[in-house]
Amino acid sequence: MFNTTLLLADFMHFMCYDIERETRNMFIRTSILLRRFGKCSVDVKLSLFRSYCLCFYDIGMWSKYSSTVFRRMEACYNKCIKSYFKIEGLIV
Repeated sequence: MFNTTLLLADFMHFMCYDIERETRNMFIRTSILLRRFGKCSVDVKLSLFRSYCLCFYDIGMWSKYSSTVFRRMEACYNKCIKSYFKIEGLIV
């Protein structure tokens, strides 16, 4: 007998881990870009950030999550933008 409830629970756990992994990866990528390209112009930084930090291949599968999970991702994005572009006190 195939238990779909357990399968769905495993899938949701995997997807939650996926979002956490993407959040962690965004911090890591931003840190690497800041270390390597911290003295470049804003245009170059923006192009690099868009290329390396905003590629979410499986984002279409994130539609089933609560707003709490997305708020964490939004907070991560805001922190990365502020640290990378050296913005203080501005809400992005």
